Amino acid sequence: MLLRSALLLTVTLTIAGVAASSARASSATGAPASRRTLGVGDTVAMYTDSQAALGLEVFTAVCSECHEVEDLTNEDFRLNWDNTTLYELFDNIRTTMPDENPGTLTPQQYIDVTAYVLQLNKLPAGDVAFTGDSASASAIRLPLPPVGH
Repeated sequence: MLLRSALLLTVTLTIAGVAASSARASSATGAPASRRTLGVGDTVAMYTDSQAALGLEVFTAVCSECHEVEDLTNEDFRLNWDNTTLYELFDNIRTTMPDENPGTLTPQQYIDVTAYVLQLNKLPAGDVAFTGDSASASAIRLPLPPVGH
């Protein structure tokens, strides 16, 4: 119960921070804050830039043997993963990759590769690192609209 309360507080504070940023951006552009909707550009940050940079290293060393960047950003990928949870994406990568030997990367490498995939799909980085925690990552839905939308 305590973990759930802490998670709820964290998500609430993060969303409040995004809302405050949106309000500041709206006042700077003259658009009323109440008319702004949260979209890909306003999504709650889910990972850090340093995690994505480490994920790029893992991707280059391991994943690129079978995958190209386009495989993780194309229309099919976005349609398959849109509105799923961050944990579903992470767990899929963690339990099925590398294809010939799943589960052989370290837990941190799976976390970092997931962060890199988020970055490739233009989801924002922030100050709080993705930990792979199932409770918090299951509460975050991935907004991956089709390419060009």
